[in-house]
Amino acid sequence: MKIKSIANAIKKGNKIAILGHISPDPDCLGSAFSLKEILVNQLGKNVFVFADGEIRGGDKQIFNNEELNQCEFISSDYDLLIVVDTPNLKRLGKFSKEVQKHKNIIKIDHHTNEEPEFAHKIMIDVSSASTSELIYILLSEFTQKVSKKIATYLYAGISADTNSFLNDNVTPRCMSIASKLFDNGADVLLVNNSHFKSITRSQWDLTKLAYDKAEFYDKFAIILISQKDIKKLQTSSDGTSAFANNILSVEGVMVSCVITEKNLKTFSCSFRSVYGITVNKIASALGGGGHKQASGAIITGSIKEVKSKVIAQIKKGLKEQGVIND
Repeated sequence: MKIKSIANAIKKGNKIAILGHISPDPDCLGSAFSLKEILVNQLGKNVFVFADGEIRGGDKQIFNNEELNQCEFISSDYDLLIVVDTPNLKRLGKFSKEVQKHKNIIKIDHHTNEEPEFAHKIMIDVSSASTSELIYILLSEFTQKVSKKIATYLYAGISADTNSFLNDNVTPRCMSIASKLFDNGADVLLVNNSHFKSITRSQWDLTKLAYDKAEFYDKFAIILISQKDIKKLQTSSDGTSAFANNILSVEGVMVSCVITEKNLKTFSCSFRSVYGITVNKIASALGGGGHKQASGAIITGSIKEVKSKVIAQIKKGLKEQGVIND
């Protein structure tokens, strides 16, 4: 779908709901909130943002939980739905059934398009490092210059999804857009401090525990964090996916997975891999999905069952890619 076509479809909407994925991260939030800012202030639209989950940890320094609408979501109340950074209905969490009923949905995303497609118009670019990049490009159809607030939102999304521009999804376009956002007043220091230089004492304790619990196998490693661990430290499970990035720095580790118990028999799994090794098929086999080097899945079962499933799929994936032998 061409950008102008997406922009024209958005201009036709009056009461608009923007929806992001469960446990919204900075790319999801940056995309949604920046788009809302433009649609409200430049086009005079009536816009509401929804996501299944609260803003977490250091992200609260950039984004405001009050901007996430807390009222009941009834899709028929809106003449247009815009879904950002979300490849499938399942990732919309509690809003998925209502979204499925709507007849006018636009999806803007950088994840691989997953069938069956629920949107009626799509703007997808899997070569983009973040959805925030795509929103920046789309906003050029509505305004010539973004505000400092929008620049900060979008920079936060790009920075988070590239791990401060360290990941191999960084492209010249990504760097160029980040530079333009910097020129437009993005608060880079705020973003860096909130994402990479600020953790609570309880998060520090959880980090120590996570590293102590790391298990190393042939070419991969896993960390399993239980609710018992989280309650003992009186902390939350926010941000545990970052451990998957960090453990990849250990020599010989090509794939990592952090398994976090969210509630009874429900686990969030974050997969990461080094350049040249893909994990999206591993996550997909477990009911999830994502990017080649960064994917996730929600798995149900006992701790023992989930751990066994994850290890088996990682081994299978590494064998299929010729990394390990039978």
